[in-house]
Amino acid sequence: MKQRILNNKIFKYLSVLTFWIVVWQVIYIIIKNDNLIASPYSVFMCFLRFILDFNFWSTICSSIIRICSGFFMAVVLGTIFGVLTARFYAVNLFFKPIILIIKSIPIVSLIILVTSFINLIFVPTFISFITVLPVIFNNVYQGITYSKSNSTDYGKNNFSFIFPYIISAISSGIGFAWKSGISAEVLVKIGASVGEEVYKAKANLLITELFTWTVVIVVFCFLLEKIIILSLNFFINQKYVK
Repeated sequence: MKQRILNNKIFKYLSVLTFWIVVWQVIYIIIKNDNLIASPYSVFMCFLRFILDFNFWSTICSSIIRICSGFFMAVVLGTIFGVLTARFYAVNLFFKPIILIIKSIPIVSLIILVTSFINLIFVPTFISFITVLPVIFNNVYQGITYSKSNSTDYGKNNFSFIFPYIISAISSGIGFAWKSGISAEVLVKIGASVGEEVYKAKANLLITELFTWTVVIVVFCFLLEKIIILSLNFFINQKYVK
């Protein structure tokens, strides 16, 4: 039964993917300009060339380390401050305006601002951290306040009530972290990074490479989200589900 469900999901995913690749190919045929859009076939061949190159994996790993460092710091601190804010009014009074300010600042403005204060190599990490922090904080805070007001069993196992909120925040947050981190790499031109490769492809009008790196960003964002969520669910099942 589980295998059948899995096969159905895979079939659905492949069907949707095939549909959008066909749409992409139709748009490519209509435009007929390789300086504006790359074909799915050329992007696929470029992608194969990339994955056989050691430098590609080195670049990917460098970006993942930088961005995930900021992401996991945001998860830890966002959870801590979310718990403290839900429990103590004084912390709530102090911390929530800061989160509101962070949420209001455009990412590009924030990237430009922080380059004046920290080493450029740490900018993607900081941007990933500051982008995800409000997401984690708000979900944890809302999870605790909702559980306290709607469950008589809340006091027995406080942390278990906010698991769905944390998982939801992490699922959304990893996408924010990845996109904002790559954007920071593009703007500050960090060496040995996905952002730098995107910038070079655009600057040199390498449209196929630009499309391929865009596909790479989407694929690795999807993979990172799945790996992190599966790992977190495994931990929760092992630790808290009897």
